[in-house]
Amino acid sequence: MNALMSDYNLFCAILIIAMVIGLLMAHSALVSARKKAIMQFSLRYLRIKDAVAELGPSVNPVRRVNTIEVQHNSLAQFRRFDANKFFSEFVAGRKRPFEKVLQDIAENRVAYEAFQSVQEELVDKKSDWEHLCDRCKMSFSFYSRAVDSLCKSIMPDIVQDVVYRVNSRYTSPAGRNQYLNTFNFSEGSIRKALLCASTAVQSDPIAEFKKRQRSLMTPKLRYQILQRDGFRCVICGRGVADGVRQLEVDHIKPVSKGGVTEPDNLRTLCWDCNQGKKDRYVEGGLN
Repeated sequence: MNALMSDYNLFCAILIIAMVIGLLMAHSALVSARKKAIMQFSLRYLRIKDAVAELGPSVNPVRRVNTIEVQHNSLAQFRRFDANKFFSEFVAGRKRPFEKVLQDIAENRVAYEAFQSVQEELVDKKSDWEHLCDRCKMSFSFYSRAVDSLCKSIMPDIVQDVVYRVNSRYTSPAGRNQYLNTFNFSEGSIRKALLCASTAVQSDPIAEFKKRQRSLMTPKLRYQILQRDGFRCVICGRGVADGVRQLEVDHIKPVSKGGVTEPDNLRTLCWDCNQGKKDRYVEGGLN
């Protein structure tokens, strides 16, 4: 009798486990089917997908955190280590790669703004999600969470800031004592190091600064600024279709007065407005 009860209990346990597994598999299949429907019919997801295909190629691959290891031969050397001087010399010996990093970051910021503007324009209409929810028998809360997750999964990782981490290390001869100091250097440190390197090499650092800033105005960055501003002059609002001679990308704060080639300092002007402005700039005023 006890053996029969034991077999019966075992059978019931196996049956319950099988039912639970079956329910989990059915739920997983249902969730998968609903997400597939969202990917096919959600206007928000499809618009984000189109934006990724259109703007994705303009996103530059940039490593967010970069590590530089410095190993010292003595404790005294470790304690005397000047991280700022080391990083300045490190950048000075690699000017072109670091200038390329700054250029890539500037272009990525423009691309990020474009992605943000697309997302801000997308508002789920009730008629769109209501029809999809009824068709797939899902709640709006599930739809909202699922579409947010799916859109996030296809968005590219747009790196807009970089950090160079210098690890200064010393290990005693016997290996019993280990020392570590970590120093982080951001975009501002890179710019400062590049400027110092140019000042040390060039007899005219101002001329070198202007030359470098103008060299950062690549055709790709110029097109991104024009695209961001809707291919229209931000002062008079006219475009090529309105008969303007040409559209130009203007430094709001002129390079001659210390302005840098970054998206926040760039805008689209027509030829007439740019000629009228020339290199005028009022600190803190309308420009």
